[in-house]
Amino acid sequence: MAALARSESLAGLVALEAGASLLGPASFAALACGPLAPSLRRLTLRRCQLGPASIAALCRPSLLSGLVALSLAENDLDDSCLQALLDSPLAAGLS
Repeated sequence: MAALARSESLAGLVALEAGASLLGPASFAALACGPLAPSLRRLTLRRCQLGPASIAALCRPSLLSGLVALSLAENDLDDSCLQALLDSPLAAGLS
């Protein structure tokens, strides 16, 4: 994921789905700050075994502010993860 997130050739991508993968916080940090982030509107991270560190990486102020849809289905997120998402700048643009 980190290599994809840094790819200049994917800079115009508007939707990304990653499922059933073991992505760590470094991958999400790369996604949030890479050339792919500004154009991304829909992000699906289904069954990626997300945890607090991964959610924290997604919630940092980043270029992902254009997201309008975020799906985190089938991840065992606890209340602190959900609250971090709600309190983050990322939540402002989601519908």
